[in-house]
Amino acid sequence: MTLEEAEIAILDLYCERAQIKDGQSVLDLGCGLGALTLHTAQKYRNCHVAGVTNSMEQMDYIEKQRKLLQLSNVDIVLADITIHEMVVTFDRIMVVGLLVPIDEDDWYTEYVFPAGSFIIPSASFLLNFQSLTKKFVIIINGTIHN
Repeated sequence: MTLEEAEIAILDLYCERAQIKDGQSVLDLGCGLGALTLHTAQKYRNCHVAGVTNSMEQMDYIEKQRKLLQLSNVDIVLADITIHEMVVTFDRIMVVGLLVPIDEDDWYTEYVFPAGSFIIPSASFLLNFQSLTKKFVIIINGTIHN
């Protein structure tokens, strides 16, 4: 398997685990350079896919790729997710690799599950994180999958 094939396979796996269906609205929170955002938009042409990044350079790169791939179903939001409030809801929200760069001890509890309640506006939520010391964890609709 080539590196490109492996990347496509993991992006497909994220979409499968998030149970994405064509026609849904999808949010990629902390989208980075847009690999998952663009992949989802290409694979599910009737989905509306929004990506959130705090980097103008990342947003510009994704916009260039979006135009190159002729994707009209992608929107990129430039925002600080620790203070940004979404005004729309989504059928699926994917958070892949976002928690590693956030430099706050309890960001997860404070912003994702404050006071133990789930507030992210989505019918389903995929959270994927890993580090050198923690194992791979995915949460879908509150169920932990290792």
